[in-house]
Amino acid sequence: MKLADRFWHYVFLNPVAWFLFVLLVLSVYRNYELGGQLDTVCDAIELPDEAIDKPKTLLEKAQSVCEDRIDTGDMPED
Repeated sequence: MKLADRFWHYVFLNPVAWFLFVLLVLSVYRNYELGGQLDTVCDAIELPDEAIDKPKTLLEKAQSVCEDRIDTGDMPED
């Protein structure tokens, strides 16, 4: 029996592998969903002209997060 055949045979018979695979799929989907929600929030708030060093209010914290997302290129440009 080939190595690849043995690998797939044990994966299909192993419930732990299936459980971990389902957890992986759920976490990737949830991350995608939360990223979309964060994009919506970042589109709704106005970003300041200057970066905030130590945000104190919730709005300043949200603006800081959105600035970080723009800097890393996570948000598509319109």
